[in-house]
Amino acid sequence: MATANEKGASLEEAVIAIESFILRSSPALTQNIFNIISRKILIVDGVRHEIDVWVEIEISEEYKLIYIFECKNWTDKVGKNEIIIFSEKIRVSRAQKGIFVAKSFTSDAVNQANLDPRIELVTATEYDPTLTPRPLNFHIVQTEITLAKVRFTADYVVSQDHINNCLANVQSESIILAGRSIYFKQFAEDWAKVVADEYTKLVNYKLLENNSHEIELTDVRLFLPGEFIINGTPIAYAEIALKALITIAWPAVVSHFEVGKRGRIFKMASTVFCGGTIDATFVGR
Repeated sequence: MATANEKGASLEEAVIAIESFILRSSPALTQNIFNIISRKILIVDGVRHEIDVWVEIEISEEYKLIYIFECKNWTDKVGKNEIIIFSEKIRVSRAQKGIFVAKSFTSDAVNQANLDPRIELVTATEYDPTLTPRPLNFHIVQTEITLAKVRFTADYVVSQDHINNCLANVQSESIILAGRSIYFKQFAEDWAKVVADEYTKLVNYKLLENNSHEIELTDVRLFLPGEFIINGTPIAYAEIALKALITIAWPAVVSHFEVGKRGRIFKMASTVFCGGTIDATFVGR
């Protein structure tokens, strides 16, 4: 079970992600700079104040806007005393607005907030992540080519002996494709990747679990006269046979918040995948 600090941090992270999304999505802020700071400490007249989320927007060199957020991920309702303290934080920080985010507020807290026009109360809803569907059916896929073989058929005007001799050194020789010289290895790797990528677009990953799946694929290409040449020999037809390993991961949803009308956020489990760590978050309004 999450500690009180962990629960508080999860709501703060959600607010930061949503506010970042709002600011980055605003056409009015394309030329302006904004900073978001978590748990900023202010000391005014010897008194220490902690601001859960500090948002600073530079309108110009002379003007800046400051918004502050208080986040209480409590089971109990937030009371009027917390609002009074927050009102003081707005004053000492010289913020234009303060937004208090919590799951619920007492009627006294609502009435106290109405006394300070700079305060906005926002209700956050935390959903059970185990009951939350993955947003956009999110999954991670890596395709690794493990084997690729290419077979060529020469133009009918070239003898079979000639093409066999030609292909003996094809691994080290360059080829001409559409007038451009490339190495055979690069040609085969590029073709194999295209075939594998096309396959992965069509796979119904809902039917596959978290593991690796080996696939075998083939593809053919026909070439116009003179379009594809190996060591001076024109090629009419090529076929590739490849094996690939598809590795799939389905990260679970670990937190899901809706912060009033400001936005919704889904945080996915950190996933170790193919030698790296992937962290994914989905934010929307």
